[in-house]
Amino acid sequence: FKIISTKGSIELAAAEEILATAGGSYIKINKSGIEHGTPGTWFAWAATHGKPSEKSLSVAHLPKNYNVQHVLQDDEGKPYKNHKYIAWQENGQTIEGVTDSEGKTKVLYSATPEEYQVRLIFKDEGK
Repeated sequence: FKIISTKGSIELAAAEEILATAGGSYIKINKSGIEHGTPGTWFAWAATHGKPSEKSLSVAHLPKNYNVQHVLQDDEGKPYKNHKYIAWQENGQTIEGVTDSEGKTKVLYSATPEEYQVRLIFKDEGK
């Protein structure tokens, strides 16, 4: 998985915290500061190193995202595993998917709080 920008820059912003991990090494950024650690060697190459006083940037207004995930079960509480479903948002958008091994839909996101209707799709329905 790669994140590549052909426009020249990539911005990551979070209201609370950003955590990047790989191979046991990590970088954690939050209001308390920047923390990094590694089980290996940490290298820092630069022509010069500066240590001026503190500095921060304000976080741009982040949109409030709302999300919901449904667990689809039969009347006895058994999950509908790997089963096709369709979800409708109040705004008319439809999302089709397949439940996971626990009967969970994928996480459904919206910019505003909305209700979803979710319906299982059975083979005899022609889908």
